Amino acid sequence: MASEAWRHTDILRQIRNHAVRDYYNSDYNDRPSEYDQNQTLTDWNNRWTVSADPSQHAAQQTIGQIHSDLETLKEQRKEGYNVGRLKWQRCR
Repeated sequence: MASEAWRHTDILRQIRNHAVRDYYNSDYNDRPSEYDQNQTLTDWNNRWTVSADPSQHAAQQTIGQIHSDLETLKEQRKEGYNVGRLKWQRCR
């Protein structure tokens, strides 16, 4: 049971990394919204069947957390803090 939970956590980490990569690789003025990235989950599930193992809701929450983190970075940048970008999460 615990190994299955760790496997799902790892798959969600991979989904997060793909979404972050796609976000930063897109044109600055045409960055995907949370809605756009949630739509790509279906494509990813078709391409990598393992990404369909965690619930769709959990995958959408992962995408939502990325966009929440991006908003936090934007606000901190606006307040004068020197902030970077979201980083790739390594396997644990």
